[in-house]
Amino acid sequence: MSRRGDSYKEEEFKEMEKYYYYKRKKECGCMQDWKDKKHDKKDKCHCDKHHHHQKDCKKNRADLRDFEYYVLDPNKFSEVDVEIPVGSEYKTATVILDKVKKGDVVWLNGVVGLKNDSSLGDEDRILMRIYRGPNMIPGQEIYKAKVEIDSRGDDNFVVEPFSHVDMIMDKEDNLMYTLTLEADGENSFIKGPITFTAMAIDKKY
Repeated sequence: MSRRGDSYKEEEFKEMEKYYYYKRKKECGCMQDWKDKKHDKKDKCHCDKHHHHQKDCKKNRADLRDFEYYVLDPNKFSEVDVEIPVGSEYKTATVILDKVKKGDVVWLNGVVGLKNDSSLGDEDRILMRIYRGPNMIPGQEIYKAKVEIDSRGDDNFVVEPFSHVDMIMDKEDNLMYTLTLEADGENSFIKGPITFTAMAIDKKY
């Protein structure tokens, strides 16, 4: 299991800039549109009459502050079964954001490939949790969901998505998020793929 290098991260930033103002971006979209149309220099940007570039655009935008991810290597269905424990949590993936500030939001997303190898009729349930910080204490998770998987012979392979938005109350460096899995019965396995992403977004109000 591993994560890719900085070149992949830069490619992700380029894609996300289509939807978020990244910190390197200096102008709002309407100003760029005005420039693209090549108006006379005396013309003004035809925004809404109550809109002012240097004030309102900065106030209503969202800057992508940081992006981190974890992926299985190779990130696909695996022939190797990783058993999910019963009564304890398996640390499945971890991401660490370099820096967040008060008022930021962190958007957590991902998918996990799972398998139930129980006999016909034995549906399995898996608890999926996300923790903020290094301590994984049941009851203090920021996200919790129950996944039900059919038994062998039915739809016993699933790729389960998850998503959560975490509000940041204080400035913090090296903020860790951990995804864990716990089964309520034997014969539950991780099969891949696994993807876990974290986007720190600086909201401008």
